[in-house]
Amino acid sequence: MSDKDFSVNAVSLLPTPGKLNNKPSYLISLTNKSKTKPIINFITTDRPDIQVGFIAVKGIYCDQNEEVIAAKFNEILTNTPKETFLDLLLPIHRVQSIRNLMFNAHKPATQLK
Repeated sequence: MSDKDFSVNAVSLLPTPGKLNNKPSYLISLTNKSKTKPIINFITTDRPDIQVGFIAVKGIYCDQNEEVIAAKFNEILTNTPKETFLDLLLPIHRVQSIRNLMFNAHKPATQLK
């Protein structure tokens, strides 16, 4: 073997990426007749399906406020037991707002060179 021969070996393996969730999560705020809690928050695990008079959703109810949910929705969904996820038809007249939790308008813009 001469001094010019060499061998190439894999030094390290690339880390395997975690599971990516391609389905956007939404926060649906529902009006409530109760004086103590006028808004009920529901986090969906996929896009709501709007039907005549109803919205078909899969997800969980959450007692936290909208800003906390928007900041930590991935954490909330991963720490919630699977048995508590619901498949519901929500009446559309009670829906106050629907917010996409994946969209962030305040992301920093890429720097131009």
